[in-house]
Amino acid sequence: MNNKILMVVIVILIVAGGALLLGSQFGKDSKQKQAQPSSQQSQNQEDAAQGTPLAPGEIQTITMDGSGLNPKSITIPVGKRVIWINKSGTDIDIASDNFAPLNLGQFPDGSSVQLLFDKPGNYEYYNRLKTDQRGTVVVK
Repeated sequence: MNNKILMVVIVILIVAGGALLLGSQFGKDSKQKQAQPSSQQSQNQEDAAQGTPLAPGEIQTITMDGSGLNPKSITIPVGKRVIWINKSGTDIDIASDNFAPLNLGQFPDGSSVQLLFDKPGNYEYYNRLKTDQRGTVVVK
């Protein structure tokens, strides 16, 4: 009798722990997916690819897809955010050898990460999983 009760308690704990683990992972993914680009941000991406700096208040979007980074180099004003959106079909891992906050880590296809740049400079980064995918954020 006591063994049956113990087994039931163990099963309940395992199910509850699994539900908590899946629930916290689901919340993390949905927060990342909320930062999808608007059509205005897509236009900003085209402007930045042509070397046009962004106006204050705009967010720059960088898309990682099967062909790599788009755009590879951007120019933004101090105090603005950059959002990397993963549309590559696989995980990507954004890293920088010269700017620790740009070590954004690995994130799955369909999600995004972002970073606020609050100091001027040239910030180089790359995808650790495909090191030929490299980019630069120029902050003025």
